[in-house]
Amino acid sequence: MGIKYEVIKPLAINFGYRFIKLQGKSQHPNNTIADGFYLGCRRQFLAA
Repeated sequence: MGIKYEVIKPLAINFGYRFIKLQGKSQHPNNTIADGFYLGCRRQFLAA
C-alpha cells in the first residue's frame, strides 16, 4: 500500500508501507522479509 506523486513528468516519488511474509514448511518457522515504511524515487529518461 502506498502513494506515488509525480513531481514533474520524468520524476516520481513513492512512499508507503510494505509487509511481506513467507510461510514456512514442515518444522521451519515463518519468515518476515519486509515489514515497514519505504521511500523511493524514480527518474525516467525520455528518448528523443
